[in-house]
Amino acid sequence: MKRISATVLSVALALATACSDKNPSGPVDDGNKLTPAGMVVSDPLAGSSRSSSIGVNGSASLATSPLAYVSAVPGTFPGGLSAAIRNKTKSGTSQSVQVTDGGFDPVHIEGDVGDELAITVALGGGGSTTAMVKVPARRPPTIVRTNPAKGRTDVALNVQIIVVFSEPVNQSSVTSSSLTLLEDGITSVKGAVVVSADGLSAQFLPDGPLKPQTNYELAVNQEIVDLEGDALAERSTVAFTTMVGTVGTMVITSTTTATTDSDIDPDGFDLIIDGKPAETIGVNGTLTIADIIGGWHTVTLSGVTGNCTVSDGPTRKVRVVSTAIANVVFAVNCERRLDTQLSGLLAFVSERDGNPEIYVIHPDGTGLVRLTNNAAADVDPAWSPDGKRIAFSSNRDGGSDIYVMDADGSNVVRRTDTGSYNESPAWSPDGRKLAFSSLRNGELGIYVMNVDEDWSKPTRVGFDRGWMGYPSWSSDGSKIAFSSDWRAFDTLFDSYIMNADGSDITELVAGPFFWVDGLRFYFQPAFSPDGRKVAMVVCPYAWDNCYPKSSVAVANADGSGLKTIVDAGGFSRPTWSPDGSTIAYSTSICRNCGGSLRYTTADGSKTGLIFPDGYSPSWRR
Repeated sequence: MKRISATVLSVALALATACSDKNPSGPVDDGNKLTPAGMVVSDPLAGSSRSSSIGVNGSASLATSPLAYVSAVPGTFPGGLSAAIRNKTKSGTSQSVQVTDGGFDPVHIEGDVGDELAITVALGGGGSTTAMVKVPARRPPTIVRTNPAKGRTDVALNVQIIVVFSEPVNQSSVTSSSLTLLEDGITSVKGAVVVSADGLSAQFLPDGPLKPQTNYELAVNQEIVDLEGDALAERSTVAFTTMVGTVGTMVITSTTTATTDSDIDPDGFDLIIDGKPAETIGVNGTLTIADIIGGWHTVTLSGVTGNCTVSDGPTRKVRVVSTAIANVVFAVNCERRLDTQLSGLLAFVSERDGNPEIYVIHPDGTGLVRLTNNAAADVDPAWSPDGKRIAFSSNRDGGSDIYVMDADGSNVVRRTDTGSYNESPAWSPDGRKLAFSSLRNGELGIYVMNVDEDWSKPTRVGFDRGWMGYPSWSSDGSKIAFSSDWRAFDTLFDSYIMNADGSDITELVAGPFFWVDGLRFYFQPAFSPDGRKVAMVVCPYAWDNCYPKSSVAVANADGSGLKTIVDAGGFSRPTWSPDGSTIAYSTSICRNCGGSLRYTTADGSKTGLIFPDGYSPSWRR
């Protein structure tokens, strides 16, 4: 373990700054004059620059902090896989989004007028490109994309007609007169208009299937306004033509493989097609559906037991055409469950019911219980040392704050009130304090507060600048491990250790300084129960939450002896079993199918599945 040298740091930072100034990694925006064509950044929604806003239903609401919405129309970033968006002015955490067809739908990030945003796009052929844009003072909403796209001539008769806006719109302004579908440009098609809960998209639902080989025109009028009353920048029309009317056949096959001692449900699985009542298919079975209307259909395999995963995810988009059979194959892999003799419970996050909620489960994958239930995102669960409470982060009251609840999900108490961004709570071993990350004064730092004092004033510990996250207490409460970009702001992310009061900061594990040396980044350190080891996530790059390449590694408490024990996918948040023999972590097998909870022995000799739909685990001791 090396003590930090101010001289080395100053030289390193000077080099990083020089390289950055002379060789910018992408087009630099100057008052948005050089914003890449197709990039859209909204004006700030609520916050310091405006005291209030209009809610999506037209009602007044007091906002906690300004948000800017960032999006890119299809074709903006050819070959892009994902985009990481970060407010460079406020040094906040990044938001990640998948890039599809060279663009991405709106994602919000804290930002006020003039703030500089960096959009780093990972490319399919390797490498990345970065664009710099600024948050404008005022900008009317625009249309990011539509489905179907303009000019399509092979549109399915059961197509989902969707319009995606660049920022939330007022729901009351989206009506059958402001969003219409015309047949041959003349006759209005009967149907309903539905706006998403976040106001970012609207869908036109025809009363029945569209006619085959017919010209249609989707009209989006300027009667649609954003939450501040600004109308769409222009009226838009989207012309498209439907395909020849067809019916076809769909053949669905399930194939299941299993390791020794794995459990397979003999009753098979459920198949859900386009949201209709489920049909049963065997674990190694085939289901044929004839005379199904031509076009795109959604097929979902459900009823999969907790120790099984579905390759490429449980949902498929399938196109049916005449004269051909549409084949759908679900490959299911079942693994042995974790040793049932291990004690404790795992708290984790799952989006299985539509949004991030906190659940608990036994280490063998049984006994699933949902603890939170609301429209907000409840994340980052952390067990108290006595196992009676869980701290977590939630945006249920506007900003992201730290909350504490009883182990059964009751008695939820809010513990921070900054109207900003707070995450990753970690309990001190005596259960009296919480360390957490918080965005304050433009810096994401680590703070410590007394957990049972109402609105306790937290104390910042560690570095006074830069990004700091993922605190973890040592077993005796004397040390806190964390991740930081101190060596080179926004560029290098390493793991550090400090005294609980923030003094005596030393490097725990740090990677090479230069890109040519093969960079490594170290996130989410976690002390073992006896304090002798530290598990962490190792990534070859820092964007997109490390997806799809990351690993879980273990080092001695002084940072020596670092050893990779299992490959993962993305941020895995390793957590130790009470006896220190096993580590639970999360991983993702594909970009769109969410995470799964897995386990590995501390030496990496055995691995397996705990639960197929979850992430961010915390093991009760």
